[in-house]
Amino acid sequence: MELVERIELAYSCLHSVEKRGFAMSQTPTTRTPSLLIKLLLAGALLASALLGQVTTATLYGTVIDPSGAAIPHATVAATNEGTQAVSTATTDSKGEFTLTFLPVGSYTVSAKGANFREERRSHLDLGASQRVLLTFTLQIGSTAESITVVEGAPVLNTVSAEQRENVRTEQVRELPVARRDWTTLLNLGTGVSQGGVGNTFGISLNGLPSAGISVTVDGTDAAGDPEYNTLAMYQGMNFIKAVSTEAIAEVNVVKGVMSAEVANTLSGNINVITRSGTNQLHGSLFANNQTENLNARNQFLTTKAPLVFNQFGGSVGGPIIRNKLFFFGAYEGYRQVARVSVNGFLPTKEFRDRAIAAVPAYKPFLDLVPLPNAAVAPGAIAGFYQNAHANPAHDNHAVSRVDYNISNASRLSLRYTRGRPYQETPRLNTNNPRSFIYITEVGSASFIHAAARWSSETRFGHNNMDMQRKDGIGVFLSIPCLNSLSNSGFGFGGCGEDHNKGGHNQSFEQIFGVTSGRNSLKTGVNLLRRLTYRSRALQERFNYVSVDDFFANIPNSMTFWAGETPIDVNSSQLGFFVQDDFRASRTLILNFGIRYDYSMVPTATDGRLFVRGEPTGFGAYRPADSIYNADRNNFSPRAGFAWTVDNAAKTVIRGGAGMFVSPPALFLVMDSVRNTKTTPYDVTLGRVEGLQLGLRYPNTNAQGYARFNVNPNAPDSGTAISSNYPNPYSLQWNLSVQRQLTSTLALETSYTGTRGLKLPFKREMNLVDRQTGVRPDPRFLQFTYLSPADASSYHAWQTSLRKRLGSGVTFGTHYTWSSLLSYQTGDLAHLGNTTQDRRQDDKGPPPSHMRHAFVSDLLYEVPLMRVTGSTSRGARLLLGGWQVGGIFTANSGLPLFVTQSSAFNGSRPNYVGGSAILGNYRETLQYVNRASFQAVPTVRLSGVPERNGNLGRGALRGPGVVNLDLSLSKNLAVTERH
Repeated sequence: MELVERIELAYSCLHSVEKRGFAMSQTPTTRTPSLLIKLLLAGALLASALLGQVTTATLYGTVIDPSGAAIPHATVAATNEGTQAVSTATTDSKGEFTLTFLPVGSYTVSAKGANFREERRSHLDLGASQRVLLTFTLQIGSTAESITVVEGAPVLNTVSAEQRENVRTEQVRELPVARRDWTTLLNLGTGVSQGGVGNTFGISLNGLPSAGISVTVDGTDAAGDPEYNTLAMYQGMNFIKAVSTEAIAEVNVVKGVMSAEVANTLSGNINVITRSGTNQLHGSLFANNQTENLNARNQFLTTKAPLVFNQFGGSVGGPIIRNKLFFFGAYEGYRQVARVSVNGFLPTKEFRDRAIAAVPAYKPFLDLVPLPNAAVAPGAIAGFYQNAHANPAHDNHAVSRVDYNISNASRLSLRYTRGRPYQETPRLNTNNPRSFIYITEVGSASFIHAAARWSSETRFGHNNMDMQRKDGIGVFLSIPCLNSLSNSGFGFGGCGEDHNKGGHNQSFEQIFGVTSGRNSLKTGVNLLRRLTYRSRALQERFNYVSVDDFFANIPNSMTFWAGETPIDVNSSQLGFFVQDDFRASRTLILNFGIRYDYSMVPTATDGRLFVRGEPTGFGAYRPADSIYNADRNNFSPRAGFAWTVDNAAKTVIRGGAGMFVSPPALFLVMDSVRNTKTTPYDVTLGRVEGLQLGLRYPNTNAQGYARFNVNPNAPDSGTAISSNYPNPYSLQWNLSVQRQLTSTLALETSYTGTRGLKLPFKREMNLVDRQTGVRPDPRFLQFTYLSPADASSYHAWQTSLRKRLGSGVTFGTHYTWSSLLSYQTGDLAHLGNTTQDRRQDDKGPPPSHMRHAFVSDLLYEVPLMRVTGSTSRGARLLLGGWQVGGIFTANSGLPLFVTQSSAFNGSRPNYVGGSAILGNYRETLQYVNRASFQAVPTVRLSGVPERNGNLGRGALRGPGVVNLDLSLSKNLAVTERH
């Protein structure tokens, strides 16, 4: 018996060269019931956040003789080279065959027929959602004879119109990524912009919403936030996203004109396939240590900020019963002890003494705010503060997986993932750091069955996530917050809150596939149940316009918060689809699909969703179980083609168009939660209202609500939602030409367009009159009105050159030129309320848009053994296994949003001429020329500009970014024989 154990030890030397500029305004209570019990009950629940994604591959093909005539009744077998699982099919009268639901992996595919030699294609790499077309030309001869061809991964897509990028195991393991964060590799393609809006940590695909992606692991929901789809957990303070890099077999990104099987996404799916055990016992160990010694000094600090970051873990997998039962497990942990730069302008001691003398109530809060530590001029009201504050973090993350080949026709897979991330982030107020405490547990089950005429896949999933965000030392919630002094050039370091949120998504999906003649049909259903919960307590916030108002304690605005007592919000979805890949000829495949999705209107378990109706939120309250009208018109047709133009099968033209629907983000709906109907979540009062009610600092939340509710006809506030609030959807279309240049190299160029429609749009209603400070409708305070008024438009030229591994080299080069406009952020969450008079005044590029984006990656196996001619064991240990990896990016700058301080959110100044960008910004670290802008005069009574400025939204662009990451790694293989 032979036992082979492979231990991979890698040391990476990472070098990063980056050029950046600086912009003016770029802008435990837990619920964790036993996950194992939930997995056992998942089938009964039939409740799902599974997003209808594709986790397996489909293999189409034709078997012909040397004359080109079809060979009917030939036997085709696909054997997984890792587990030896075999899938078989028989060709029809046209010599055609289809193999569906093939798990990700490397395959040997063979074809044989009576009186013909068997042909084998080995090492055919198949990825998730991949559809591959093969042609076998069998030679006449004895069936005992065979021909073997090394196939590798296909370089052309000859089957569908979708845009697809696969990041394979060797790229995930060997390319240089900071802190082993696999999500940085998602940029290795066209039409990708990473970052999202408001710390969503999403990915914008082809200009569509970053929160409109679907994020899955092994096809089941793996979103980090229960209220919108995102790669990271809430606000992105976890370094390990969804699953450890050590457990990844491949990362699959699908966008464009996708199969109807892909659901609940406006833009595309990011699906991670985890590693599984094979017949070979294999394992790995890794360690990553970083200290400040190799870091560059922060330009605002005189010394390097201390850093000790340790990341460690490993994996092991292999057979329990050879060819039948397999296991895999991985662990990854990290510990960070660090300090990071914190800087900003704070009030001077002289100014504080004057303020406290004028208003003694300011003292408890100002005593918590640090003093400037840079020299200040006599009489100055603000000074610069710069220091390095503590930033600890840790996590323990584990993945386990079991695969059981019940027979060649049936396969069962089970996976469980858990993590406990924590991070504390400093803020300008040293007494008010922010702590993030996370819990994540995810489980999935998949069953694949292949019969003679049909195949099926059944999937269950459960995604549990919990987050606690705590500010400061607790005392902050008992002291009202001085939030801002608009015209002073400084702040007070931030306010405090105690925020808890989480949820669990449960999923079921059933898919059937059948081949009938030239039609390869799939149909299925997916069910979704999503539970989100929240609780929140916040500090009062007082804002002032001028120093005189601050000394007189006359706030320009003040916000009192009732917060949220614990609440649960439920939503469910149901979807159906039919997809047909029709082989019109050997060179033309047509893709037709349609799906229907229904999303129930969210409801709260205790009826605490309070939403006013039309007109525009000024009407009566809608029923708590019908806060807006349900959208039942969600049919999504999709059509595409793939035409192999030449006889050599080296040129393919692909194209298509489709419609994609996503449910509204719960994040926005949660803003309509109240504790009671008569207690708004928050009350924001203007200057005039504050004076009328006699409210000023240090009135508390309780005092503010008591004074506010003295009048039974007190004005209302809160979030209103349009009664007509349909599901957002997108239209996508593309046309591409793909050319195989060599057996391992292909070039593709395409035009891609998208339209995001019925996207959420947030407008502030009943704003104070600019001149008088009085609201138009005295029955209401300022409130937010949510409507489907945003839209986006994207056009792009995308070009890629890809080389599959051959001669020890694999690389990809991608370039995107694009144009993108929207009326707000063009996203589904964190919209940034508008106070502009007209919607078209806010038309401009969204925050994530890059007009030019170039990225190239390279992996090179250094051939030291071949060059030296050494083959001894010592030579293998010393010279073998060396690899060089690199990623080069060059992107144009993101939009800049220049604003002026005002009670109206997002007020923009006037552009008065001259160059808005300083030519010497690299030396001065000042990018925007302030002299090119002039603030619109502020009316004291209202605290807002007397009119809109003439500067457009996103009219400026930040500096471009050029970045190079390099790595040198070595793998050591250890073989033991028993």
